[in-house]
Amino acid sequence: MSKQANIAGRYPKGDSRRVLALGAALDRLGDASLQELVELTGFNKGSLPGYINQLQAQFGMTIEKTGSRYRIANWGRILQAAGVRSLID
Repeated sequence: MSKQANIAGRYPKGDSRRVLALGAALDRLGDASLQELVELTGFNKGSLPGYINQLQAQFGMTIEKTGSRYRIANWGRILQAAGVRSLID
């Protein structure tokens, strides 16, 4: 597992920064499969769909899924992309 994959260990379960860090990872990749997100973040693959739903429902992001690939279509009105990106830098 790469140094970046330690993202999962940075924030405890239940911490909203875990969900936001997934948004940052998706932004970094641009267009990603769940497996690519697992490799970048170290998050459990089974948790990712729920995190994606939280980004949309709780933070107003629009995340599009085409086939098995996800991408951020819109950050919404709540989050500032630069602030979220800083969670994984």
